[in-house]
This record gives sequence, structure tokens and C-alpha cells, in this order.
Amino acid sequence: GSFVSINRLSSKSIGGILELVGFRCVMGRKSAYDYRKNRRKSLRKKKKRFIVQNSIIRKSWNDRLSIRANFNRIGLVFDPNETTCNTVDRKEEVEGLADPSVIRELKNVKKSKRKREKFISEDDRIFCIYLLELYGEDYGAMCRDSRNVYQLTPTQIERMIRIFRESKYYPRYLKDKSDNNLHVLELYE
Repeated sequence: GSFVSINRLSSKSIGGILELVGFRCVMGRKSAYDYRKNRRKSLRKKKKRFIVQNSIIRKSWNDRLSIRANFNRIGLVFDPNETTCNTVDRKEEVEGLADPSVIRELKNVKKSKRKREKFISEDDRIFCIYLLELYGEDYGAMCRDSRNVYQLTPTQIERMIRIFRESKYYPRYLKDKSDNNLHVLELYE
């Protein structure tokens, strides 16, 4: 018939059959049971509950559902790779399942968050003012200045000046410049 007696097969083909079934063969024998592994601990890790950090999402989270089902119910995407293919079909599915109040609340929180102010030290501020007064926008010349002791590149200096312009000290610098109250060159001499 269609059944093959294992006695007739060579040791290589028996190993292949056992591998197909799910056993791993080492030198012709199946691997032994690993008594060192704590099965209870691994099961506990497997069943560990998913902890939601965001308070808005936590309100609408259902512990009985899977993570994927919860994300779909809320209107979030579990796997970002799935959004790239079949976007038209998936949008209709998600819109029917999604809870628009949660999404709306998340968007409002993101809009209302205050942008974190960039920090720039006093020494860096004085250095930026000095460079701006002396060279204007010529970052190459700023780079070659003798007071550039940290040997910053033109790009690094440009980045530092951009941070200075975004800081709360830049309007004060412009005001002092218009009132002729700047004495930065005296600080370096």
C-alpha cells in the first residue's frame, strides 16, 4: 500500500520524516525533553496582560479582546505594514469598527500639547550673538573664527544659530540690537 515500513528506510530518511512531524534529530536520535525549562514561568509570560500607558486609550480598552481587535475597535492600526496595501478596502472596515470619540480625543490632546522649548546655554547664546554680529549669515567664516574653540563645522554652527533663533532669547537680542545696547564684542576681548 501507500504506507512505508520504517524498518526499510535508511537513517537519513527516518530523520527527515521525524523532522516533518516536529521532532528534531541529533545523531539519529530525537532530542530529549528539556527539564531545565520552567514551563509555568513561560506560560505566565505568555498570558501576561498588555498594559496600556495612554489614559485615553485605556478607557476604551477591553481586556477580553486581543491587542489587534482592540486597536481595530478604537480605530488604530496594529501593523503599519498592512496600511500600505489594500487601503481602500481596509478604510471602510476600520471606519465601521472605529470609535470616533477616542480618535477625536487623541487628536485634540496632540494639538493642545505645548511645544517644548529648545534650551541653549548662556555661553552658546553669547557665541551665537557674537557670530551673528560679526559675520551675518556666512557660516564658513564663522567656522574659521579664532573664538570657535570647539572647532564646530559650518553645519553645526548653523544648527546652533537656528536653535538660538527658536529660543525665547532671540527677540531680546533683536530688541537690544535695534536699541544699540549690544556689547558682545567687549565680552570676548
